[in-house]
Amino acid sequence: MPKVILASSSKQRKDLLEEAGISFKVLVSNVDETPVSALSFTEQMNDISMRKALAVMDMVEGEDCIIVAADQNIFFNGTLR
Repeated sequence: MPKVILASSSKQRKDLLEEAGISFKVLVSNVDETPVSALSFTEQMNDISMRKALAVMDMVEGEDCIIVAADQNIFFNGTLR
């Protein structure tokens, strides 16, 4: 089975994988997470997640692995926080 790599230092994502019993390695992507304003909110989250995944993919240079990458933002009272 391929190894799982978490492309984030997020405690919440680490906890989710641990609670699911999935062994994983953390490789932080360190990419620029500035949203592209021309994209919709959903497209911005997808774009940032893909940047993280691609950066980690470059780090592992073709290893057989599954890369878990995500991004999140919060709307509160109609405002992005």
